[in-house]
Amino acid sequence: MKANVEPASEAVRLQVEKILASTAFAKAEKLKRFLRFTVEQTLDNRGDRIKEYSIAVEVFERNSGFDPRLDPIVRVQAGKLRSKLDEFYAAEGQNDSVIIQYPKGGYVPVFKTCEVAEPPPKPSTARAIRMKWAAAALGVVGIAAILAFMAFGILRNQDTPSNGPPPSIAVLPFLDMSPDKDQEFFCDGITDEIINALVKIENLKVVARTSTFEFKTRSQDIREIAAQLKVTAVLEGSVRKSGDRLRVTAQLNDASNGFHLWSGTFDKDMREIFQIQEEIAQAIVDALSIKLALNRPAPLVKAYTEDIETYTLYLKGRHYFNSPNPEGFRLAIAYFEQAIVRDPAYAPAYAGLAEAYYRLARRYDEVPKEAMLKAKRAALKALQIDDSLAEAHSSLAILADYEWDRRGAEKEFKRALELGPSSAWVHHSYALHLRLDVRLDEALREMLRAQALDPLSSTVGQDLTRVYIERREFDHAIEEARRLIARDPSFYEAYNAIGVALGGKGMHKEAVAAIRQAHELNRRDPRPTSSLGYELALTGAKAEAAKLLEELQDMSKQGHYVAPIYPAHIAAGFGNLDTVFYWLEKAYEDHIFQLSTVPNDYRFDVIRSDPRYGAFLRKTGLGK
Repeated sequence: MKANVEPASEAVRLQVEKILASTAFAKAEKLKRFLRFTVEQTLDNRGDRIKEYSIAVEVFERNSGFDPRLDPIVRVQAGKLRSKLDEFYAAEGQNDSVIIQYPKGGYVPVFKTCEVAEPPPKPSTARAIRMKWAAAALGVVGIAAILAFMAFGILRNQDTPSNGPPPSIAVLPFLDMSPDKDQEFFCDGITDEIINALVKIENLKVVARTSTFEFKTRSQDIREIAAQLKVTAVLEGSVRKSGDRLRVTAQLNDASNGFHLWSGTFDKDMREIFQIQEEIAQAIVDALSIKLALNRPAPLVKAYTEDIETYTLYLKGRHYFNSPNPEGFRLAIAYFEQAIVRDPAYAPAYAGLAEAYYRLARRYDEVPKEAMLKAKRAALKALQIDDSLAEAHSSLAILADYEWDRRGAEKEFKRALELGPSSAWVHHSYALHLRLDVRLDEALREMLRAQALDPLSSTVGQDLTRVYIERREFDHAIEEARRLIARDPSFYEAYNAIGVALGGKGMHKEAVAAIRQAHELNRRDPRPTSSLGYELALTGAKAEAAKLLEELQDMSKQGHYVAPIYPAHIAAGFGNLDTVFYWLEKAYEDHIFQLSTVPNDYRFDVIRSDPRYGAFLRKTGLGK
């Protein structure tokens, strides 16, 4: 071990945030203030101000008459702080390279770096060091590009056995180190920019945002995170924004031992961020000797606007887009539209609009026709401006599926996969396309790829259970749903999946019990209601099934759109074929997404032999 090397200021700040979020400091608010105050004073070269009196007044809110001879608060708390730090470094921080200590009898912290002695740097590391100097004039989008290129350059040049795992990376949410702690959306945006840049690189596995953001509020060893996400490297960082000044710090860690592969700090004036992007991007390519095996002459991250406010509005839209509720999607749409008003040629905002409208229609059972028309217009506009946006091609493919244009959807998905080979969302969406096209073997492979890229995503896991159910692999569906419940016992859709799978196995009593749990957890979602109604009607509890049908009608009367496929399920349970076809015709008129599930849904097996079913498939284009 080599020790007593003073770490960089931002590395210390990152370590402070990790300490404050640890279990050891979970209920130690006074000690948190003590630590933050003394560290910040020291890093700002004001260590001479760290006196017993100033700590008492600034941290412990003593008045100006404080007398340390009469009040030992600072001495007592300093002793507790040393003990807590010892506790942290003995457990959660035992493998951390940045050490913060308080010498006995003093209040000024000492910072040290402990690292394993290594041989001279490999060529990739030397290039990384040289690139620190190229970053001096880099802005937000340029910073994302340099971090993406450097991460890839280091990963692809590591000496790994030929039969070892391919390079893979997780980008953890960047911490907000701004004085007012009001830049969360900006930090999330930086993280998203880097992830979106890296997913374009072929043969690099990049874990999706959904999974990496699971660790946003956790204090966990890098190696443990890497093991959960199955990656070889982890990128973490921070953003400090004050007025027009921006500082981004990042470090790439080896997942096998937790030590740094590379670290860098970038200072920039926000008003200059887009001026030299092309020059910096080319400098990155040259310095890292990346022989565009990427097969793309353009930089990984593009500057689509020169207006900082447009970019800020877009980042706010992305922030709300990732909220798991319809209100978040609507706020995202509002911010994307504001960005477009400021800059009508800002392609990412159009792509964001397309995805938000689609998800609002699909996930929350909004009447889809109007939303999908807006989504299509936005996706086409995005691609008119920039044909290289993978997410816009994916949205256009989904819209083609919505219009039952399978050939057009296939073409757009292939293009999206070329542009974003490591995008979990593209693989997930393509799997749903294959599912609708009744190519269930391919759908399963793509869904498993999506899960490998986004292992902690409940949405991907939920859709994986649906593929298993449609393949009539009910035990696999139950196993996957139970895994989802183990991670989140309140995830009602997993209980519904278990119930539907049990029903497929003919275990109707157990199916009813499982679906009741889903229904109790969420009575506003029509899916558990219809699943429960189907099972009850099928097993003879017709009065209760009829009440659930009324419950769906009440939802509709209260202004919630209820897709006609759901009352069709209950009608199928009753065995009333005329009513089933009535609701399926309504579903066709409303042009709903869920109509495409009819050919694979075992609950509609009851109508397969009816002549009207074949005619319905031909009319809707659902038949092969």
